Amino acid sequence: MLDMYIREVTSSRKNGPDAVYLQLVEGYRDGKTGKVKTQILHFFGRKDKLELGQVRRLVNQLAGYLRPEDRPELLSGLEITHSLGLRRSLPVGCALARAGARPVLP
Repeated sequence: MLDMYIREVTSSRKNGPDAVYLQLVEGYRDGKTGKVKTQILHFFGRKDKLELGQVRRLVNQLAGYLRPEDRPELLSGLEITHSLGLRRSLPVGCALARAGARPVLP
């Protein structure tokens, strides 16, 4: 069985605070030894210098493979406060409606 998760690794530094790094890790059982092993699939870098745009793109791409009812509430609490004439027939309007965005303005 494939198991993926985000792992935080703390590295002690002589000068200054410890550095925390984020990794996307896959856990699996070695068929020969029966022991659980891990493999780093992606290295995100230091947590305090994390590129949030990169993480948002990854989450949105992964969410696209889920059925709408199985998607996490990524946009929960989002309210549209300004309208540029977006309609439900336009791709952006449809995506916002599917995400559960509530229009504040008519």
